[in-house]
Amino acid sequence: MEKYMESLRPSSKARERKRQKVVEEEEEDFYEGDGKLRVPKSVLDACESGFTAADDRREKASTQFFDDTALMALLCRHDIVLFIANMSSAGEKQHYVMTLIETLFQHLPLEFRLGLLYDIGCQMERSCVKWGFLDRYTDRISFGISVFHAFGHQWACQVIYHPRKCSGFGLSDGEGCERFWHSISKLIAYLRVCGYHQRLYILDHQVEHARMESIENLSAWIIRRSLHAKSKRSAAEEILQNCGQSETYLRRQWKLQVQAQTRPLPRQSRAAGRNAVDEILRLEDVVDDLKVRVSECDSILEDPSTPADEFADVRHESASTRNRIKTLKENIRQKRRGLGINDLERLNELRNNPYIAKRVNALALKNRLKERLCARKFELDRLERAYRYQANGKKINNHTESSVKRREPSIRNIARQYNAACDKIKRLITRGKALPGALPPQKIEMEGLFTLDVDDAIWQNIGLDEESGREPPAWLAEERVRDGIKALLEHDRCVEEEARLQHECRSLRFWMDEEWKIITAALNDYHDDPGIAYQLSIRRDYLIKLCWLWQGSSTLISGDIPSLSGPSKEDLVKYGKMHRTASFKDAPMTIVGGGDGDGSDRESEYSDSEIEDADMALVDILDAVELVDNLRNDANSLSRLL
Repeated sequence: MEKYMESLRPSSKARERKRQKVVEEEEEDFYEGDGKLRVPKSVLDACESGFTAADDRREKASTQFFDDTALMALLCRHDIVLFIANMSSAGEKQHYVMTLIETLFQHLPLEFRLGLLYDIGCQMERSCVKWGFLDRYTDRISFGISVFHAFGHQWACQVIYHPRKCSGFGLSDGEGCERFWHSISKLIAYLRVCGYHQRLYILDHQVEHARMESIENLSAWIIRRSLHAKSKRSAAEEILQNCGQSETYLRRQWKLQVQAQTRPLPRQSRAAGRNAVDEILRLEDVVDDLKVRVSECDSILEDPSTPADEFADVRHESASTRNRIKTLKENIRQKRRGLGINDLERLNELRNNPYIAKRVNALALKNRLKERLCARKFELDRLERAYRYQANGKKINNHTESSVKRREPSIRNIARQYNAACDKIKRLITRGKALPGALPPQKIEMEGLFTLDVDDAIWQNIGLDEESGREPPAWLAEERVRDGIKALLEHDRCVEEEARLQHECRSLRFWMDEEWKIITAALNDYHDDPGIAYQLSIRRDYLIKLCWLWQGSSTLISGDIPSLSGPSKEDLVKYGKMHRTASFKDAPMTIVGGGDGDGSDRESEYSDSEIEDADMALVDILDAVELVDNLRNDANSLSRLL
């Protein structure tokens, strides 16, 4: 896989040279992959530079001392390991992820779709679209970023890739790997020094133990997730009722917000004025050509000898061409308004006018500043609602706050550049080098830059746009609309989660029914073979155990859920009596005397024989530990003698 990816993608040195060239030329922002990616290139570049996982040259462990530097795992949403790979490189390279995904798809039916949550899922989709990785499966993959790591991404990236804003992910958070790494973190010190095969053996058993534990707790997991989804859904429905807006209006506002916050941002250029004028002239030429085509269509339509089928085609073409002319004229009008030019004859004279260039660059800077401030406002929404904090959300809140503060210097820098551009435009107007009647743009006050109030100068494009003074959109200015949009998205994810839980609960029962039928038939066929019958009986007992543990999984799940079939009630009752044991905390204790509070006079329900057996087991363990220590001391003494 690594060689295959290197053959499709240029080397890192070539990419670095191209990146430096792009910075020098200040390339216009755009959507990569012929528009297939929904996030602009500038946003993806910022996400790539801000994450360790996106930098495959950053060393996490030295290959000089370790043959295997790390692990990469692929888990399902129930935190069960599906596949795990040894990493032998210093950095977290993409070919490990691609290999795991390729392996997974080889075990899935052709009609299955996959929701992939990864720390840098945006970079994964970017690589797949640009270089053709996993081209056989990309139409079946929905890329997203894990919840905790999402707050380190740019806001435009979060709008598209955050699982709470993406359709289909429900309430999955994508942090199963982090929980799995935490569960095996106690093995790190030992696995660094043990042998290769012993390391694989220990990891294999640890993964199998975690898998068995997760399967046994599936019922409790489903119940817990169901209660969580219902509570969040009821809270979202209450907010939707109080926001005073219809669902259709909120969905339209959300669509407008996504369009506004994911559009490519204009960049500064030395030839900005000339390029803007050339673009207007080019569009004027296109409109003239379309007008000629419309006149040709009219001539064909006026000809009585035109066949009926050709008449219908030409009439449709004429109507679509007129609509396109109308759209282009509106585009030209907006571009002229941005330059402050209404006279077409003066366009060629103004191609190299310094005022036009400064005006276009100042408007580009202001638009970039506006988008950055809007993104910052939405990222801080979680922090502004501090009274809703929970203990398990503090880390995410701290992570969000640090990410936002890390971006503040760049926002201040854009504001200073814009104010400097305003000063230059004012000097050009004073010297008489600007257009007649030109007004100087209003500068941005650095104090209170991040308040983003509806009356701020950031919304007034005086001197930069003929139609200045436009009000900010409802999705930004009205708090009820913002709250309604978030509640609407939360409600959608809760509905998806509940539907998925119903499907999982139903699948759980179908699986148990099928497994029980198979094991019963196998026991009937091989009852004469003691060895096979013994193994089958172990499997049968395990299914009884699972069925006993899963009995309550459908109590809180609404919908058409079949009853848990398989073992009989007698088998389940028998298993429950044999394995239902009281914990130490639940064991009733009786105080037989006043005592001094040290518990020496307490009497428990455990018999003397049970206590004696436990003491003998402890003695055996202590003897084994002493024997190992003696053998180790003897080995050390022998090595010193040699």
